Formats: sequence, C-alpha cells, structure tokens
Amino acid sequence: MTKRLITNLALLMLMMGSTLLWAKEAKSPDTVERSFPPYFLEHKKYFEPKVYKIGNYPVWSINNTDDWAVNTILIEGDEGLIVYDTGLSRENGTAFMKEIRKLSDKPIVAIFYSHHHPDHYNGTDAMVSLEDVRSGKTKLYAWDNFETGIENEFGATGPSQAIRAGYYIGSLLPKEDNHHHGCCGPKYGGASGYIPPTDTFSEDTDLVIAGVKLRAFLTGGEAASEFGLYLPDYKIAIVADEMFPSVPNLYTLRGAKFRDANGYVRAMFQCVTFSGTTATGWLQKRPGTAT
Repeated sequence: MTKRLITNLALLMLMMGSTLLWAKEAKSPDTVERSFPPYFLEHKKYFEPKVYKIGNYPVWSINNTDDWAVNTILIEGDEGLIVYDTGLSRENGTAFMKEIRKLSDKPIVAIFYSHHHPDHYNGTDAMVSLEDVRSGKTKLYAWDNFETGIENEFGATGPSQAIRAGYYIGSLLPKEDNHHHGCCGPKYGGASGYIPPTDTFSEDTDLVIAGVKLRAFLTGGEAASEFGLYLPDYKIAIVADEMFPSVPNLYTLRGAKFRDANGYVRAMFQCVTFSGTTATGWLQKRPGTAT
C-alpha cells in the first residue's frame, strides 16, 4: 500500500502544479472591485510569518515561514530535536529547516505526523534523510490509521480535490489582490517529500524522546487519524488543526471527507483536563492557555 500511496501523492502534487500553471496562463476578461473589511484584514494577521517561543521552554511554533501555508512545532531535547508536522512539500520543509537551524544545530531524532492531510507530512525528506530513517536514527510517528486515511481520502478523489483547492485557495491571484480564504498562508505547491511512518499508535501512549516526556493522545476531529502531544514537564499541549479562532471546517469546499465535530470538542476538553496548560496548534497565531 505504501508504494501506491507515494504514487498517489506524486500525482496529486503534479495535478496541483499543472492546475496552477494552466490558471496562470489563462486570461480573464473580467475585473472585480474588491473591498476588505477591517475584521477580514485582522484575521489575516494570524498567518503572518513568525516564530513564537512558548513560554520559557525549548518549544517553538514556526508559523508560515516564507509565506508557506502551514506551521511546524519544534521541541528541543537534551539529545536531539522533535518535530510535529513537516509541511506541505519538500520546498516547505526546506524553509522550515532554515528556521530550525537558527534555533538549534541538534539532529532531528523524531517526527510526529499529526494526521493524514498532505499539508502535514510532505516536507519530511528536506528535514531528515531516508538513510537516517531506515537506520533508526530518526523515528517517524503516526496513528495506526494514518496511511489508510491517505488512501481513503486522497486516492481516487485527490486530483479533483487539488483542482478545487486551486480555485478556492486563490493562491494564483497576485499579492496585490489581497485575497484570503480564511485560513493559512498564501504559498502552496511543490514536490512531495513524504517518508512513511516507522512507528504507529493504537492507543494513547507515553514516551520519552531525547529526554523529553511526551504523551500522544487521540483527538480525531479534523481527521480520524489526528492526535495531539502533551508535554507534562512544560504543561504544553500541541493539537494541530483541532483548535483555531474560527468555526471548525466540518466539510471542505474541495470535497474531502466530513469531519467529526465531536473530535474537535474532545481535543479542547482534553486540553482543559491538563489544568493550566498552554495549547498551541497548526492554525493558531499564538499559543493560548486552557483553564
């Protein structure tokens, strides 16, 4: 199944690139007068490039580097680095690595794929080598339904989803159009740098990696394979796409699977149970405190 997944991902990235190229060459006879309400422009600030250190701990949220659409979370341990999500392409992963190397020169010893949506795992081979993964120097973690989720959600419908996403994201519009569809930075596309997970979870699990205590806990809102990390020594919870300042995206315009609203609620309640915890996620401008 892994070979088929990688083939499908490559086709998905190729289809998205072809769609972008076709749209750039197309000429529209129409012009549109645009207006930008203040709340709209304020919301866009959530997705400005920024690196946040979370409290006084060795944990950083690296947001929308180089205008890429997504974030990554970096955790520094005594013996290496832990990364939660690698971005939507090899080029995106390369941009993340430039920021990571400003913070630490330690090797990446573990990567967590928060869930099976392709903007969370396609930058991996720009951050770690396949040789280090195969040798066991770097572990790649996911929930046990991760690869099944990729196949079921993006296999046959991947190309059509890529085309629809190209339209509603508006990433082909010039920057002066000031387009924003409510989420994420403006830059998409690139080559797939996906490396399949080496280890999977089937239940909430406690780990110690590079001297850092972690608890992986299932949330299952944005995707059935989605899980968060809790760092008990720092009282920090990382929950990817489960918490953000808008209504959860229960059904996407591109035609992805319906999401379980209970999963979003489950993630929030889980953070609340970690009393006094700082929660951070992929779509958040800055960390917030759960009380």
